Amino acid sequence: MIRAIIGDKNIKAIEYLRTIINELDCNIKVVGEVTKKDQVLDTIIRTNANLMFMDIDPECGCLPLSKAIVEICPNMIIIYTTVYPQFCLEALESNAIVLGYLLKPFSKEMVVSCLEKISRYANNKVIIKDKYDIYHYLNIKDIYFVEYESHIKNCIVHCRAKIIHTTGTLLNIEAILRDHTFFVRSHKSYLINKLNIDRIIPYNNTSDIIKFKHNYNKDALVTKDKLSNIL
Repeated sequence: MIRAIIGDKNIKAIEYLRTIINELDCNIKVVGEVTKKDQVLDTIIRTNANLMFMDIDPECGCLPLSKAIVEICPNMIIIYTTVYPQFCLEALESNAIVLGYLLKPFSKEMVVSCLEKISRYANNKVIIKDKYDIYHYLNIKDIYFVEYESHIKNCIVHCRAKIIHTTGTLLNIEAILRDHTFFVRSHKSYLINKLNIDRIIPYNNTSDIIKFKHNYNKDALVTKDKLSNIL
């Protein structure tokens, strides 16, 4: 489920967009509404939202708020609802995931098209920030597993084409991937993508070894008590 916030200083505009979304049979739920910019960040944190419909204030543009949103929620998807499409170009200067804009006054058909685009993206993409503050845009299917290194309190994201070192905890990565139920804990130090498992090999009395597809040269562990989670 995609959790959306609608931000607009015009309450009627919020009600109009909310009504359209609620009438549609889609996987997007409105979990918050804000009329002031200083409400946005707190509302994102409180609701765990991952989609923002954001009106553009021509006096200050969108860049400062977009950057602030990315800092607390790198995977936030932003759709601008505006009568000033020229200001949307500012978003290209930030790391925000901007999937487009709804030019006011917009129709229900325009919203439907926008929501379809959001659903396609959200079901396949995720962003991970590494320890150098570089944002990696990843296809979900390319992630094999995430490993926690307790001695340096770091996470390693093992992907098909690269390995990403992050400063976050395994809980942080779990929160980013929470909408993708095929990621499960196999061990206190491993979060694995069940879709990329090739085989499971007996190891010892407490754990087995997980081998991954495409002959990936790194393995993960699964404890006997968590084996049922991935079968």
